[in-house]
Amino acid sequence: MPPPPAPAPALDPPTFATAQLSLLAADLAADTARTLPLLAAHAPKRLAAAGLALTNLVLAGRRTGIGGRTVLVLEVDGAVGGGGGGVGVGDVVRVGKQVGGGEGRKGGVEGVVVRVGSGSGGGVQVAVGEGEEGGGSWGGRLWV
Repeated sequence: MPPPPAPAPALDPPTFATAQLSLLAADLAADTARTLPLLAAHAPKRLAAAGLALTNLVLAGRRTGIGGRTVLVLEVDGAVGGGGGGVGVGDVVRVGKQVGGGEGRKGGVEGVVVRVGSGSGGGVQVAVGEGEEGGGSWGGRLWV
């Protein structure tokens, strides 16, 4: 009968946290490197057709989320309709104004998706950074 395996070394929380943060940074860098060329080459309408964006959204409301972050409540504009996308909870997204028939992509605010398909109009909820305006002056249609 073989000897029992040696016990695992004690977990060092600071070392574990540092390793996890470096893995998260590497994951973010890889996702950014993969999506930036797509964003530069294609209009929001085309990205939505490929399942990489949500278009024709309107700002239905704002609320304060965990940690004081502003949560944007975005719903599909019922007059126009919108394409469903492959956006899921936890995705890092940019919310921007949709101008020129869906061709615009200037400005916007970056945030994290906290809820998908909520409310009567479907849509998405995005938590944006503390102190960010969070779309308070935006009118018209938006895209994620």
